[in-house]
Amino acid sequence: MAVLESGLKIKDYIEDDVEDLAKYGLEDPAMHLIIKDKENQLELFLGDAVDDETIYAKTGDSNTVFTLNKSDMEFMDIKTMDFIERFALIINIEHVDSVVAELEGKSYDLSIKRRTAKNEEGEEELIETFFLNGEEKPESPFRKAYQALISMMVDMHQENTVQGDPVLRISYKLNRGDQREELVELYPHDKDFYVLSHNGEKESEFLVGVNRVETLKGHLDKLEEAQLDEE
Repeated sequence: MAVLESGLKIKDYIEDDVEDLAKYGLEDPAMHLIIKDKENQLELFLGDAVDDETIYAKTGDSNTVFTLNKSDMEFMDIKTMDFIERFALIINIEHVDSVVAELEGKSYDLSIKRRTAKNEEGEEELIETFFLNGEEKPESPFRKAYQALISMMVDMHQENTVQGDPVLRISYKLNRGDQREELVELYPHDKDFYVLSHNGEKESEFLVGVNRVETLKGHLDKLEEAQLDEE
């Protein structure tokens, strides 16, 4: 029985290089976990249940599908849903056409244009071009800025009512799924935290640290300064 870096044991290997992840519930996974310690990090996607005891899964760097025993998740000594909810919002970049972050009076409009073209072998491949406020940008700083947007973590569970104007507003336009728009907003709370609101909800259960917004702004400013000839 194979063991992942995190200590999770793979029950069975199902299929390598899967093209149709949807049949295992992994095209739009039910859960996305990032498990890390001082030395290793594992990105894990959980899909449909095989039965009451087993679930389909894959890692972030492979399209090999395998199964895990649900009971083995208990080694983390946390509830899986409690863990995943520490992220303000997670959306796969392949599902996004554009995302707009409004912060400190500035608007950062990140967009992706996708097209297919034939390579030298005559096979079709996907070509992506990345833009900030209509200006083409290098791929690496674009993806880093996007990762900063989706990896913002919730720091505290506390019930609050949203008040005032948002300090940060992030709106997503998606290219699949029933809901094609998502909205995350952060509202003033105190000198250390902001109140998190999802899709306009006025009642919130989560606080986000001020330092996380400062980190995000740093990535967005680096993207704004980046030039195509730097990669």
